[in-house]
Amino acid sequence: MLRNTTTDDDTNVTRNTNIKQKMPLTAILFLITSLSITSASNLNVLLVIVDDLRPALGCYNDPKAFTPNMDRLAERSVLFDKAYAQQALCAPSRNSLLTSRRPDTLGLYDFYSYWRKVAGNFTTLPQHFKSNGYTTASLGKVFHPGAVILIYAQPDLLSQEKYHPLTKFSVPKNYEWPLNVSSVAYNPWTDLRRRSDVEKLGLECPWEKIPQDYGRRIIQSYYAAVTYVDDLVGDLLNELERLHLMNHTVVILTSDHGWSLGEHAEWAKYSNYEVALRVPLLISIPNITFRVNDKFESSDYCRLQSMIVQEPVELLDIFPTVAELANVKISTCPNEISHSRISDLCTEGSSLVPLIKAALTCKSVPWKIGAISQYPRPGLQPSCKPSSDEPRLREIRIMGYTLRTLRYRYTAWVGFSPITKTPDWREIFAEEMYDHKIDQEENINVAYSKRFEREKSELKQTLMTGRTAR
Repeated sequence: MLRNTTTDDDTNVTRNTNIKQKMPLTAILFLITSLSITSASNLNVLLVIVDDLRPALGCYNDPKAFTPNMDRLAERSVLFDKAYAQQALCAPSRNSLLTSRRPDTLGLYDFYSYWRKVAGNFTTLPQHFKSNGYTTASLGKVFHPGAVILIYAQPDLLSQEKYHPLTKFSVPKNYEWPLNVSSVAYNPWTDLRRRSDVEKLGLECPWEKIPQDYGRRIIQSYYAAVTYVDDLVGDLLNELERLHLMNHTVVILTSDHGWSLGEHAEWAKYSNYEVALRVPLLISIPNITFRVNDKFESSDYCRLQSMIVQEPVELLDIFPTVAELANVKISTCPNEISHSRISDLCTEGSSLVPLIKAALTCKSVPWKIGAISQYPRPGLQPSCKPSSDEPRLREIRIMGYTLRTLRYRYTAWVGFSPITKTPDWREIFAEEMYDHKIDQEENINVAYSKRFEREKSELKQTLMTGRTAR
């Protein structure tokens, strides 16, 4: 947590002093990256990345959530309703977020390779700020370079009966693998199976489901852990206010990916479904998303009504957004992956600042068609040994690419070469398409319906040719 800053007159570099590390960890890993901005705006930037957090927050209208502190932050923020990770796996997602490159550009889809050695010595978000005279500091698991000490809370903490009685929870209505969806899309939640309590259930891999009563307890524990993280966010916000830093700090809260809680009989991440890819994204900017004196004039009606952005956005949009807010903009990467791979500093995302300004003035601006994500598979059939959830690069034979627009999600599972790290769109093993206008839970695959032939063709073409989906 940022205590205070002092300025070195000789170097004109702001440095942090007395950094307080008050950050216990639970089943949901809570991490902070704080950047002390020395631009003319004299703003700090605090980036909070919560591990494995789907939008299970009150401000996202989740009735099961108890998150008063993140909801408090949302009241001073622009809320992005459709924000998506580039891959539903920790390390590839964070690497993508902090370099603003897609997994295909980095050529990394697993935990087992260090991106600077394999992909390239790209300039990261904190590195870019540091090279422009800013001080950067991070706490917790960010780039996933090695082992991380996990401190799991005791069961009595995770149960949190005061806020999360078990009777409040039930498994999702779509607690079944959907019809006419290829098994290549299925995530057998192998990491969950390895945990001692789940292992004792003796479930047959990959298809035997977790018993509903046990699933309810997992869901209860997840929401309890979210409330625990919310308490930590509250401590952070209170400390910023105590130090009179809140009105001088851009606060961004998000996650590296979502989390399945029994939807489609799946758990954890490792898929291209909405629940695995969608993340919360709150951006609070002093005197833009909220007035420092917290008093709105009558002319601010639009500002009060338009704090939610519906356009699909991506985690790789965060880097150019923060760069623009701090007046250290970066250029757009070349469209060709091969050219992007040799560019030390560029972004494959888009700054969210135009969307923020448009939302607060009741205007619209041109925006990308949708958000693109992907997930690798070693083969068509799910397996636990070896894990089809976490294939090594050399094992990948199929890549699932998915495009989320305002209305649709289209996914294509195509052949993939681990040597060239490129897809073969001539070899499409399976397709999925979901109409979120009538099917927000993604239960009905309409990819093979004649009614949606035209829409599917357009989405497929965008996914094949438009890596940035502009």
